[in-house]
Amino acid sequence: MLDDARNPMEAILWQQGLRALELGINVIQDFGVWGKDERERFRAEASKVGASTEIRYMDVPLDELLARLNHRNANLPSGDFPIDSEQLRRNAALFQAPTPDECSVRLP
Repeated sequence: MLDDARNPMEAILWQQGLRALELGINVIQDFGVWGKDERERFRAEASKVGASTEIRYMDVPLDELLARLNHRNANLPSGDFPIDSEQLRRNAALFQAPTPDECSVRLP
């Protein structure tokens, strides 16, 4: 259900990002990079518009992510929704960490 809202929004954001890349503007993307196939697709699209790409990855242990999530959930602003720790665990199991080769700068 969340994907029904998130996927169209991310598609719009990525199209805006591609346009910015075409104009020579740096873009930081912080979604859709959970798996190698996704990262490679975004990199290929960026390369087609003449942009170099670089992946920056911060390897944060799951225990730290859970602690941050607990802090977030305990201090939610009005209108925000809590994220269940089990949801974080399920999502973490799906994540494919980038390899050192993936984190190198790639020229178009």
